[in-house]
Amino acid sequence: MEKRSPEFLICVRLLRRLDEIIAEGNGDSPEADAVRSQMEEPWSAMADEEQHLLDLLSADVCTLWKAPRPRQAPNAEACAGFDAALRAEDWREVLASLHRAPGLADPPRAALMRAQAWRALGHPDVADEFIALARRLLDSAPPGNTAVRRRRTKPVDLPMFRSAEA
Repeated sequence: MEKRSPEFLICVRLLRRLDEIIAEGNGDSPEADAVRSQMEEPWSAMADEEQHLLDLLSADVCTLWKAPRPRQAPNAEACAGFDAALRAEDWREVLASLHRAPGLADPPRAALMRAQAWRALGHPDVADEFIALARRLLDSAPPGNTAVRRRRTKPVDLPMFRSAEA
């Protein structure tokens, strides 16, 4: 778990609140604007690295309430970079790769990878939301979607689940 500045933690809390407001359909409301305004000061006090991480979190949180994008096959370079990031457990790069090339994994598996990354980065509450998203995606998969249904019958092989079973 990485140590984060108080400003980063404030922004995470505010971002989560903003996500709730947007999910309720009130993204353009005065309440949403007030939350955005509250984020300005702590945002400017954060290091560039934390700002980048918060940008990744913001983009990931949007996947919790937006419909998954159509999957496009990633190029070989994107696949190699993603595989290297996974092997190295470079969780920021895993998250960035999933945004740059959303076709790297089907939506349920991408949600599980995001969960693993956010847990490793010290945000178990965010990870839990991505696990819940993966479950919703799997449960709502149409009966004819054999790729997703096939994955449903196999155990998930992610380190975060192996340690939970021990």
